[in-house]
Amino acid sequence: MKYLLCLPLACAIAVAQTGTPAVVPSPAPAVKPEDKCEVKGTVVNSMTGEPLKKAHLSLRPIGQQDGMPYGTTTDAGGHFLLDDVDPGRYSFIASRNGFVTQQYSRDGAARRATTLTLAAGQKMTDVIFKLSPQAIIAGHIADEGGEP
Repeated sequence: MKYLLCLPLACAIAVAQTGTPAVVPSPAPAVKPEDKCEVKGTVVNSMTGEPLKKAHLSLRPIGQQDGMPYGTTTDAGGHFLLDDVDPGRYSFIASRNGFVTQQYSRDGAARRATTLTLAAGQKMTDVIFKLSPQAIIAGHIADEGGEP
């Protein structure tokens, strides 16, 4: 029990001997504010061309152990904005309930995903994702006697 009481006393003595505790300077930000990137665009229904609200957009860093993913949701007009993004290489995905998830493609091809590379300070506008509605086929298969 007396050892527990000595620990706070030892800390107080150490601070008293050195004066004030050492102040550790905070590290400089890894990316300067002017080097941050921006990606904005629209998500639409590929069949009707109507904007899709509540679609989720996700930018996930490629090849970075501690890279931070970015995400946002479209507004009522299908518009999205991802800002304050670090430069780098990303996989870029759009998804929404009832629609097939789509990866970014530079040429708009739904089946050919492209890595999104953002240079320092780049502002990418007019990105369009065209999501296809999902479909379900339901029913029963039976022979002429009604047997499955």
